[in-house]
Amino acid sequence: MNLPAAPADPADERPAAAALGYDVVSPTFRSVTPQMIAEAHELGLPVIPWTVNTTADMERLTDLGVDGIITDYPTRLRTLLQERGLKLPKAYEVKGSPANGCSCHGAW
Repeated sequence: MNLPAAPADPADERPAAAALGYDVVSPTFRSVTPQMIAEAHELGLPVIPWTVNTTADMERLTDLGVDGIITDYPTRLRTLLQERGLKLPKAYEVKGSPANGCSCHGAW
């Protein structure tokens, strides 16, 4: 399959993603802006940044209106979502998991 080269400007990725039939925009969390979220939503694309590992970054991105978060620390994210009264996804316990509660990426 021949895919076009990634645009130099991240703002150009949303229309390209929609045109290619993608169903989500998943940028690095540091690149997320209110404008990025608004433009993605106008195209019907949810914004789910990765890898958001600090509570402060989770709070900032949640406040900006992202549709989900990919993290190595799902218990931190669950705590934040619970404190905000948001609906939580089903929790899964992984036997032998590290102290952070997960041996893989979690997402909301």
